[in-house]
Amino acid sequence: MEFKYLATTTSMVTGLVCLELYKIVDGKNKLEDYKNGFVNLALPFVAFSEPIASPKGKYQSKEGEVTIDKIWDRFYFDYDATLQEVLDVMASKGLTCSMVSCGVSLLYGSFFPQKKLKDRLPMK
Repeated sequence: MEFKYLATTTSMVTGLVCLELYKIVDGKNKLEDYKNGFVNLALPFVAFSEPIASPKGKYQSKEGEVTIDKIWDRFYFDYDATLQEVLDVMASKGLTCSMVSCGVSLLYGSFFPQKKLKDRLPMK
């Protein structure tokens, strides 16, 4: 019985994803054109909502004021910088780092204990 629901759920999600993919292929570029879908087959319940934009921020660079996406934008360093230098560069731009990663490794998290931060800040 549970396999039937698994297949049905997978089909439902795949169909909803394809509907959104058609919008991308059609060239829709406004956030309001897209929908979030919520499905609960046990009730049965299907609902749609409009997605919200992620928060934006600004900082001053050499080229002038730059608008960034606070969740999805990334900064890359092309030189060996210590973790402290990375945090200092971000602070000089008026930005606060909540996490710093390299590849799949989380190097800094604002939630890390102080002992771990003390050990990691001078590392390159």
